[in-house]
Amino acid sequence: MQVIGEISTTNKKPVNLSPLIMLLSMSMGKDYYEDRKRHKEDDEENNTRYEISKDGKKFKKIISENINVGNIVKVPPFSKTFHFFTQDQQKPISPL
Repeated sequence: MQVIGEISTTNKKPVNLSPLIMLLSMSMGKDYYEDRKRHKEDDEENNTRYEISKDGKKFKKIISENINVGNIVKVPPFSKTFHFFTQDQQKPISPL
């Protein structure tokens, strides 16, 4: 609206354009940084190795992005990922 002569109070000079561009650039930079950080954390989580079993007997190590519904996941207590599992997801297996 500043460039419309009849209603402009700044003689058709867009004085608010510079602060607007600076603010948008800073916001874009912050969003880019956060998205890259989130992407890196997602990759790290998806490449975490777990021991899984499909039949409950033989365990093999795979990366977490390949875990499917119905797989039995062995998670050692006190591991850094232990807090990601809720109680209803944990079922103790007796060492028989």
